[in-house]
Amino acid sequence: MSYLKYKLYKNNNNLAKGKYYARAFHDETITMDQLAEHMSTHNTPFSKGTIYGVLQDMVVCARELMLDGKKVKLDNLAIFSLGLSSRPADTPQDFNVSTHIIKAYINAIGTGEISKKQLDQVVRFKEVVEYNRSGEEENPSDGNPSSGGSQRSYTLTLMASPSNGGSVSGGGQYNEGSQASISASAASGYQFVKWSDGVTNASRTVTVNADLTLTAEFTAESASGGGSGTDEGDDMGM
Repeated sequence: MSYLKYKLYKNNNNLAKGKYYARAFHDETITMDQLAEHMSTHNTPFSKGTIYGVLQDMVVCARELMLDGKKVKLDNLAIFSLGLSSRPADTPQDFNVSTHIIKAYINAIGTGEISKKQLDQVVRFKEVVEYNRSGEEENPSDGNPSSGGSQRSYTLTLMASPSNGGSVSGGGQYNEGSQASISASAASGYQFVKWSDGVTNASRTVTVNADLTLTAEFTAESASGGGSGTDEGDDMGM
């Protein structure tokens, strides 16, 4: 289940002053380097460095095309283009670029699986904090403002090491205290060794009481002495 986190803010402008509005909340900005590392954990034969190089080339080429007046569409993500804002002129003859054009900016319109229609179907909303009458932040809620609950939710992140050694399932967002069923399946030519916390059962149940990252460690069947996969720590891949 996907959640879009939000916070409530009090409007201090003249229009609707004193009213509360929701704003999307983001707790982290993922850099291109972090994105490449994240992608490298998703059962791909390509290294982080290779992925990073491709992403860099994509950015350079997309910028070049947009500056040439073209739109760039990344399927199931967004259509990117450059736009501008301007001041009005009384007549076409009065229009002057240096006077009437205010700025250029980038547009991104969701498409495919992240279009507005699709987002309306799959995204649920979750409040990050509650507010008392004075507008001060109180305890985190369970995503249902009307319930007044204070249940936390956490992210269970699962990875495979090496990334082509097998697949994992069961990761995601869970309420505090939930029992999550997770499993690891070895790819052809590999065998499961253990989870990074030492558990040797490929299928197991985990109690989620905090954000948790677990790595399923695999070893090639031809290797001797069992696996030696390593826990990749805080690398985020689900």
